[in-house]
Amino acid sequence: PGCNLLCIGDNTCQNTLFICNHQKKCDIICSGQGSCNGLRVRGSIRDTGERFMNNPMNIICGRDGNNGACQNSNFSAPYRITYPFEFNIHAFGTNNLFGTEIYGPQLYGRPLYVQCNFNQSCQGAYIYDAFFSSSELVIQCNGEYDSCADMTVYCPDNDLCVIKGDSIDRNKGLNLFCKNGWDDIDI
Repeated sequence: PGCNLLCIGDNTCQNTLFICNHQKKCDIICSGQGSCNGLRVRGSIRDTGERFMNNPMNIICGRDGNNGACQNSNFSAPYRITYPFEFNIHAFGTNNLFGTEIYGPQLYGRPLYVQCNFNQSCQGAYIYDAFFSSSELVIQCNGEYDSCADMTVYCPDNDLCVIKGDSIDRNKGLNLFCKNGWDDIDI
């Protein structure tokens, strides 16, 4: 059994701290309009011995046709992880990750996947995957327009950083950071 947080009503789970159990899969579903705004998710607590996590963390923000789930939130992968850990974020609806900060895994080279499934679903998000040995950041832009517009993205230090999809993004404030040069990113 996993550790689940279900925020299915409108404006539910706002300004909440949720800490995933290091021994269980962690699924967070924020499908209500305006749900999970200001939500803080942690993969573990640094000050305890429970620093390792070996199960996936999945966060779903919004659903088709709604607006504003997970805005101004903070999602952090655990400090240390083991195989088969993955960190997956899926955004549906509009303006769901606006102002949200996403921090990828810090050690042991595990991936961060962000999927933006509607117009403006990830617009204005901050994605940080530039820690130590992170191995892969993949951002999929699936909406018709502006799915991934005006994001700030810090790519992993040494490995794969991909932003792809069919969305036509009209950027006015896109910021991309690649510590080891532009050979590390594929747009």
